[in-house]
Amino acid sequence: MDEPSIPSQHRTDLGADWVRQNGELVIGGDWLIDAGITEAEQLEIATAPGVIRLRRREVGGFRA
Repeated sequence: MDEPSIPSQHRTDLGADWVRQNGELVIGGDWLIDAGITEAEQLEIATAPGVIRLRRREVGGFRA
C-alpha cells in the first residue's frame, strides 16, 4: 500500500522547509544545529542543476 503524500514543509527528514512562490528556498530546523551549523558564516552553499549542497565550514577547510 502506498504511503499518503506528506507536504515537504512537514517532512523534517528533507531539511528544506519550503520553497516560496518567488522561488526562495527556506531551510531551517534542528538538523542544522545537529550538524553543528549555528551561525550563517559556518555555512557554504553550492548548487548544480537539481542539487543544493550545504557544507559546514571547518577551521582550515570544509567538512562534508
